[in-house]
Amino acid sequence: MPLNDLTILAPLQEKAGRLRLKSVNGVQHVFDPVRKKWIVLQPEEMVRQCVILWLTEDLAYPAGKIQVEKSFRHHSKAYRFDLIVYDKQIAPWMLVECKSPEIPVNQQTFDQIARYNSAISAKFLLVSNGGTTLCARLNHDSRSWEFLQTMPVFME
Repeated sequence: MPLNDLTILAPLQEKAGRLRLKSVNGVQHVFDPVRKKWIVLQPEEMVRQCVILWLTEDLAYPAGKIQVEKSFRHHSKAYRFDLIVYDKQIAPWMLVECKSPEIPVNQQTFDQIARYNSAISAKFLLVSNGGTTLCARLNHDSRSWEFLQTMPVFME
């Protein structure tokens, strides 16, 4: 299924009103409930925090199974993922890439997360810029990605 034929899973901008914000010396910060600290609020960080709220509060994914901004190496190159959700065996279950709202979710952004996943081997990929959110599942038989119309249920 081509990217432009997909249903947008969730417009996440509506979650922004639920974020914990504060201003420090004129700089806006957001509280990250996973890292349990205040982070400078940049556009991509706003999307990341809205995704975290959506996953944990709306979809009941356990915050304790989410890791934020972790560096990893693949073929001698350094990369950083935005979010990863682990299953109960602490294996990568969903890899999440967050983009600033002005960055389109398209084949290029999906290819980026798929490259990252070649080192991580998560079962699901999620890409969001806050307005467009797409999720795909790896089909092991055909070794291809199937875009989903609904989010997968997290199974403990």
